[in-house]
Amino acid sequence: MSLAPQPGVQQLASAPQISADIQAQMHRARIDGDVPGALQALAQMAASAPAPLAEEAAFRRVQLMLENNMPDSDAAAAQVLAQYPKGALVPYVHFWLSGWRLRQTGDVAGALGELDQVLESPRLTRELLVRALATGAPLAHRALEWDSVRWFFAAAHADSARRDDWLRDAANRASMASIQRLRRERLIDASNATTFYTAAARIRLMAGKMDEVAAIAKMLGQDAPGSAAYAEVQGWASGKTRPATIGILLPLTGPYAQYGRDALRGIRLAYASLDYRRNVVLVIEDTGSEPDACVQAYHRLLTDGADIVIGPLLTKDTAALLPELTGAVPVLALSSAPAHANLQGRGVYIHSFSLRMQARFLAGYAASQGARHMVIIQGNQPDEIAEADSFASALASSGGTVEDTVTLPDDGVDYRRVLYRMREDTDDMQLLADLDRDLDLLTPDQDIAIRMPVTFDGIYLAMDGKHVALLAGQLAYVGVIGVPLYGSSRWDDGHLLDDRGRYLSSSRFVDIQFPDDDTPAMQEAKDAYRVAWGGDTPVPLVGIAYDTLRIAAVISSRLGLKGQDAVKGLQSSEGFPGLTGHVRFEPDGIGDKTLDLFTVQDGQAVPAN
Repeated sequence: MSLAPQPGVQQLASAPQISADIQAQMHRARIDGDVPGALQALAQMAASAPAPLAEEAAFRRVQLMLENNMPDSDAAAAQVLAQYPKGALVPYVHFWLSGWRLRQTGDVAGALGELDQVLESPRLTRELLVRALATGAPLAHRALEWDSVRWFFAAAHADSARRDDWLRDAANRASMASIQRLRRERLIDASNATTFYTAAARIRLMAGKMDEVAAIAKMLGQDAPGSAAYAEVQGWASGKTRPATIGILLPLTGPYAQYGRDALRGIRLAYASLDYRRNVVLVIEDTGSEPDACVQAYHRLLTDGADIVIGPLLTKDTAALLPELTGAVPVLALSSAPAHANLQGRGVYIHSFSLRMQARFLAGYAASQGARHMVIIQGNQPDEIAEADSFASALASSGGTVEDTVTLPDDGVDYRRVLYRMREDTDDMQLLADLDRDLDLLTPDQDIAIRMPVTFDGIYLAMDGKHVALLAGQLAYVGVIGVPLYGSSRWDDGHLLDDRGRYLSSSRFVDIQFPDDDTPAMQEAKDAYRVAWGGDTPVPLVGIAYDTLRIAAVISSRLGLKGQDAVKGLQSSEGFPGLTGHVRFEPDGIGDKTLDLFTVQDGQAVPAN
């Protein structure tokens, strides 16, 4: 099968302008509440105005009909699409239709189909691309398999900045039947084949489905012969499992015993799912919640011949263990990274939901969304400052800059003075001087306050949800409106929606939960958990430990890597898919994960892109 690349997405179009006459009618409908009058006026313009205005009026009339859920809205939309198939607002009609279909019947498949049309349109704009991705991603995660996979491919085609992430999402949802269908419909092409096939094969390698790995290797041999991806996947398919010993360091007694037991549940669950577990031996050591006990337990594991170690769980234990590590036996710690510790070269890898890791992810995400000039507002606690520092460092690595950093006192309630100062510190001083000069010339006798537009693209809030809810309203008070707000799972303290999230509709934050999508691997894990321990929802640590055991087993047994080879294997650029997200271990030892993001709509936290 010969693959040719699909035609690339055309350069994103400019955002369509709205004429003053049309704007007046939209205001009439939305602000004055006179929807019938506005629709009648737009219909008259569409019938009798000059061509450009008539076309715009026809599209905006359909927009109002769809927004107001009027009868025959979809028929009117179909008519205007047929009349103006190359109109600048064509992709917008499909976007409006997607929302209409959801409101009318909850038709997720139909809504995703409309968003496919948006993403594939040659008139797609940057603003609409961002909106379509934000709307479609949460829908795709709960859609039927094929609808989901099809949409992720459309997203990968449109959004080159995050193409590989979208393709990995598609691979995570795609069964072998869907992969074959993607090939038949020629959605797999030369631009995406190696990334998609490698991700699909690695997911199956992690799950031990070696017959499917072999089938994907065969597809790669046909579609991308001679590629590095083919050689890698073919190597996975032809390999045999080797005996391996995995050491476990967890606090099973003492004050942190419950956390240790949760982690052990995840490890046991993952171990039971391995079809090659006969070649994997687990040696479990109790660290007793004490650093000295952890160090002693680690040395016992080395004596027992551990090829790889999972744990410790506590940051203080990881810090105590660092001087003992030589890098010869990889350690997959479930803790946060010790502050200011140099992990490089010691063979220790941090796999957790740590706030520093979340901040790094959010910095990369913000940069991918065009938010490269940021302000940081942080609390004054050491862990809040460390989180903010991680965001700033990662943002700089992505080519962004921090325009201002504001530290709030613990006992404050009214921060408006601080926020006004932040506005002043980030103002465009040349523009302000020009405006002052113009005002002096035009109105020399009047004292007019100038409210400058914000010069930054977003704000990172390293603080708890109570302070975020408080600050959001005060930011709006000082004129910071519609600017994206980013934050970690620290926001999830039960107070984020104290004000019903009135000023948080542009927010993006991490909400750490046990994953809840409907992929086969997820359903299998949750069913096994219920059988073993009852109906309670597993805590996030169960998922992290589950994924960590699978990573350790793949490296040490399935791939048969030992010592420095195992260390290098953990640094694979492909990373490791799992229930809790895709993780890649950076040279500094921190596992960077692709995390689920949330925003606030109608007073509730909902999934976001």
